[in-house]
Amino acid sequence: MPLDGITINCLALELNQVLAGARLDRIYQPDRYDIFLTFRQANENLRLILSANPASPRVHLTKENRDNPANPPMFCMLLRKHLIGSRLLEVCTSGFERILQFRFATVNELGDPLVKTLVAEIMGRHSNIILLNQDQRIHDAILHVDQTMSRVREVMPARIYQLPPDQNKLSPDEAATRLAFKQSWLPPTMNMQPLEKVLLATLQGFSPQLCQDILDAAGLDPRLKPALMTPADVQALTDALQARLTEILAGQYRPSTFYDAPDSNIPIDFHALPLRQYPWQKTTAGISQAMDLFYLERSRQNTLRQKKQFLEKILTDRLKHTLKKLSIHQSDIEESQNREQYRLFGELILANIHLEEPKLSLLPAINYYDEAQTIVEIPLDPGLSLASNAQRYFKRYTKARARYENSSRLAQEDQKDIQWMETLLNALASATHPDDLTAVREEMQACGLSNKSHRQPRTREKRKSGKSAVLPPRQYTSSDGLTILVGRNNLQNDRLTMKMAQKDDIWLHVQKLPGTHVIIRANHQPVPEQTLLEAAAIAAWFSKAAAAFPQYRQETAPAGNPQKVAVDYCPVGHVRKPAGSRPGMVVYDRYKTIMVTPQEPPDPI
Repeated sequence: MPLDGITINCLALELNQVLAGARLDRIYQPDRYDIFLTFRQANENLRLILSANPASPRVHLTKENRDNPANPPMFCMLLRKHLIGSRLLEVCTSGFERILQFRFATVNELGDPLVKTLVAEIMGRHSNIILLNQDQRIHDAILHVDQTMSRVREVMPARIYQLPPDQNKLSPDEAATRLAFKQSWLPPTMNMQPLEKVLLATLQGFSPQLCQDILDAAGLDPRLKPALMTPADVQALTDALQARLTEILAGQYRPSTFYDAPDSNIPIDFHALPLRQYPWQKTTAGISQAMDLFYLERSRQNTLRQKKQFLEKILTDRLKHTLKKLSIHQSDIEESQNREQYRLFGELILANIHLEEPKLSLLPAINYYDEAQTIVEIPLDPGLSLASNAQRYFKRYTKARARYENSSRLAQEDQKDIQWMETLLNALASATHPDDLTAVREEMQACGLSNKSHRQPRTREKRKSGKSAVLPPRQYTSSDGLTILVGRNNLQNDRLTMKMAQKDDIWLHVQKLPGTHVIIRANHQPVPEQTLLEAAAIAAWFSKAAAAFPQYRQETAPAGNPQKVAVDYCPVGHVRKPAGSRPGMVVYDRYKTIMVTPQEPPDPI
């Protein structure tokens, strides 16, 4: 969610408690929008990020550590000049607005004490980071705003700093006072607006999510209009709002992260207070911890998505090219289907060479290869002799046969390449870790699949020397207590099936579709049917059969149950890898087939 004023107020209290009195030791700016400050406090280094990124503006303590550029930007150099070695006096806010002010005690060139302020305005696409001198005059800002960009407020060097325009909302203490004295607080001009909009437009520092939480606590429909509220509705809303305001004004915050599943470790949101609309939430030690968890995971997911898109672009471009080649080769095969007729014409012409007449354009000949001895009419070139016409047909036969054999071989190679690239696309779709993508990229490069015209996306991750660490297969435990192993990519599929698995372990793979290798550790015992069903559902899930290949379900699913997918299974001893085949490609026999519904497994062990 965008940071609201309530969360900013909670953050200011937390940062003031943790950082007040700390010495600022290090400043660096890894990109256009982000500033990292490292404080020294009680023999501990604390790293603070200030970001004016329009997509994710924020301020919080963080464990993230990015590369320090060799050539720092001008704004970073200015901050170093004025703030390095200073002491942080306090962190404060302007009411419940989304503005944080960091006041530093420093000295000028003559040693005179000064107080300078670093302002972080966290306001979406209008976010900014501004350094002020002791007279509240702007030294500089990470983003300049001149008169051509805003007629209301300039953010330029040497200008007096002004707060953003007041939105004329009720602050939490003003709202609490009106509620305590039973004064009207809902604006009469908005009597016919939905309550969710009225609360958002009336209360300072409140986000749509916090307004929704209050309405949920009051049991009111967000679309309800104030003019239509009953006295009971008004009282319920008053009680719910008063309870929240009491917590806020007393600083009784309970920072929380929110999740989309009970067993998920990836937060989808955060706030300074628990919110009822999120059924799964965890309380954190502080709001900085909640924000760091959220933004680090979002950054990781964005980086993962960018790398996926980069590799998918290479694969899909090459896949389209290979499909086009396959179409051409199949057309060549189709066009050379009548090659045997050319040979027959040549042989029949030679058998009737004694019938030669000048300028003969059509030769009726008996087909001696046909039991019915039918008459075949053979087109001739009148300008050539029968012998020359026969040679012309033999040459056409030789050319068509060579074309057929070559196109058939190339078409088979195309089909293998297509199948292999589809397995790579499937591995990308199920990749959850950067090393998964690294393994796919290395496999592509090892097999000659790279394209210099595609630019690798720039990421914030540090370069690692040498080869990437090899991740283990995904591991799950069935309801019967057996171990289920799932390959992450083609190279790992080979290693899992051909090296790690025992011959009596059970191997599973979705039928006639790209997918991953799944192994059930049998431990020299019969595998229970429930474990087999669970492993087959995992194999179907990691094949992405439903999303990527809907036509497969329609062709193979039993009538009346289109959600079923066919999964083959057999002992590992019946799985073989052909010599020279692509990674992940195997053949198997003496297998059985089970129909299952793809099911997403829980997080791996």
